[in-house]
Amino acid sequence: MKILYIVSHLRKGGPTDVLYNICSDIIKKASITIVCLRKETPNSDADRFKELGATIISLNNSYLKCEFCYQNISKAVQQIVEQEHINLVHCHGYHPVLVGSKLKNVRVISTLHNRASEDFINVFGNIVGRYMLKKYYKALNKFSLNIAVSKSAEELYKQDLKNVTYINNGINTHIYQPVKAEKVTELREKYNIPQDATVLISTGRIEPEKRVETLIQWFYNISDSNKQLFLIVVGDGSKLPSCKELAKNASNILFTGRISNVVDYLQLSDFYISNSKSEGMSMAVCEGIACGLMPILSSIPSHHDVGDDINALFFDEIATVKLPSSIEINKEELHNYILKNFSCMSMCSAYEKEYGLLH
Repeated sequence: MKILYIVSHLRKGGPTDVLYNICSDIIKKASITIVCLRKETPNSDADRFKELGATIISLNNSYLKCEFCYQNISKAVQQIVEQEHINLVHCHGYHPVLVGSKLKNVRVISTLHNRASEDFINVFGNIVGRYMLKKYYKALNKFSLNIAVSKSAEELYKQDLKNVTYINNGINTHIYQPVKAEKVTELREKYNIPQDATVLISTGRIEPEKRVETLIQWFYNISDSNKQLFLIVVGDGSKLPSCKELAKNASNILFTGRISNVVDYLQLSDFYISNSKSEGMSMAVCEGIACGLMPILSSIPSHHDVGDDINALFFDEIATVKLPSSIEINKEELHNYILKNFSCMSMCSAYEKEYGLLH
């Protein structure tokens, strides 16, 4: 079987990680080509896909060309489909969906990584967001299957789309797992984190919809009366400078920037915290839970998808959050919960079934 994935780019981030995890499994059973519509950026993950054995074709279009000339781009992709005798096209993202909707004589499916009706309006505003949404839904309704990344996202999309199912995002549970107390001590020593601190960690893109600034403001306020608290903020984004400015007088807040050893910082922490306004299905939250961290999460549907069955601590407004004075955490139980429900293995076998690779 020959599968063509269409993406905007292979920039490091949650959706790219999902695709990498799918490809790591599927490449054993099928030939994989990835078409990137836009130019790759310095933080591209393309080399990792090449190492798997995937063929990568970059079309080097601008964002505006993808938005307004996607019919022409689709003609170039149609040629690839015909030349390579592609059996299945799998689109990931807004522009790839627009391009995929114009393809002929091939089965096309998509994965819906976000909650478009919320995200498009949050990011682009009401008028532009609704215009994009209308175009997006029209394109998606041409596909044989649309795969949401969580149960609550499936329910949201079913209001406007036909042919929707869901497959939970999956993480690598071999990498993300708890460590023993001695290892925690060792990691804290290595990264200069106080041994007696209660450590909270937030990971991911630092963008407006993640509301990291209000998270820092809240932490600044509560750590005033509790000097044992320590916050680690992992990631990069447009809001990082303003977050650093907010925390400039705090000695108990660490910004790591974009790093490759996120798992070390998760394993040395106690709580995972997310103040996100909207998520498709947060892999970052799953990674934290898989490392045995108790999650403290904004009360949004995708967080409930992950956190309801493990009694996660939910909040409507972060300003109201009070950390529990004592809490029993069974790290192995938390890890096994992710292993069972949100692992790469379960995600990949579900995709294999949808691709028709399981007989």
